[in-house]
Amino acid sequence: VLEKVSASVRKDMQPGGRYEYVSPAGKKTIDKKLTEMTALLQRDGSVAKMTQDQKIQLFNAQEIVNSILQRRDKDRVICQSEAPVGSHIPVTTCHTYGQEQEVHNSAMRVMREASSVQCAGAKKCGP
Repeated sequence: VLEKVSASVRKDMQPGGRYEYVSPAGKKTIDKKLTEMTALLQRDGSVAKMTQDQKIQLFNAQEIVNSILQRRDKDRVICQSEAPVGSHIPVTTCHTYGQEQEVHNSAMRVMREASSVQCAGAKKCGP
């Protein structure tokens, strides 16, 4: 079962997957912890046969994986209450983490494009 879950998580960390926004360092940590969990289960065959220390090690590895994935789940809903410009009446808006990242990535792309356009006609660009 863990092998199927591990394969699914690794697939979902690829572009377009549910966890595509996990950082490279996060992906490395997740891969390491999934491998560690698999080794623990293969060594003893089941959680019931593990020592208490091994169970704790398995639990901690799983918690690390879960905490990284939960923060970077593109389907995670984020709601905020804030007053729009020109108003004192707060409005609640909700969006997914994936939508937030797409807005951020689009803004960064526009900034890079604007910067490269300004530099294109300049004799010297940068400091």
